[in-house]
Amino acid sequence: MIWILLIILLVILVFAIVAVTAIYQSSNKQYHRSDIHFSGGANTDTGQMTSDNNYFKGISGELEDTIPISNSARNGRPSGKLSQNITIRNLNDSSVANLKINDYLIIGRNDGEKVFKVSNDNTVSKKHCKLYYEVNNLYLCDLNSSNYTYLNKKRLTKPEICKSGDIIKVGKTYLKIEF
Repeated sequence: MIWILLIILLVILVFAIVAVTAIYQSSNKQYHRSDIHFSGGANTDTGQMTSDNNYFKGISGELEDTIPISNSARNGRPSGKLSQNITIRNLNDSSVANLKINDYLIIGRNDGEKVFKVSNDNTVSKKHCKLYYEVNNLYLCDLNSSNYTYLNKKRLTKPEICKSGDIIKVGKTYLKIEF
C-alpha cells in the first residue's frame, strides 16, 4: 500500500515539475517572428541603401526606422520587375530625356548603365540620388551627396515617393520628372 502512495506522489511531483517548467519557459520566451523578412532597405536617417537582413530587431518585435526596397511578395517569392517610362526635363538647359526605369535609376555626374548623367554642374555628386520602384511607387533617395537632394524644395532625409510633375534639385540643377 505504501508503494502505491509513493508512486502516486511521484507521478504528481513529475506533473508539477513539467507544469512549472512550461510556465517558466513561456514567460521567458523570446519573441521571434518568422513571417517578417526584408532583403534590403534604406535607412530613413541617412538615406543610405543597404542589403543586410537586420531590420527585425529585439524581443519587442519592433522594426528599425527603415523603408523596405526589395520587390518581394507576401509568400516570399520575388514579384515581377517593375518598369516605368519617365521623362526627365533639365530645367536649367531645357534638355529632355525619355527613359525607361527598370528597378532603379541613378542620377549623377557618372556615365554608366542605369545612370542619368547631369552635365555641366560640378556640384552634382558622381552618384547623387536614386529613383527606384517599390510596391508600384517611384521613390527618390539621396545617396549621401555632398550638396543634398531636394524634392519639391524639401531636402530629402529619407526616401520619398515621387509623383509626375515633381521637381528634383541636385546640385544647382533642377529636374522635372513626368510619367
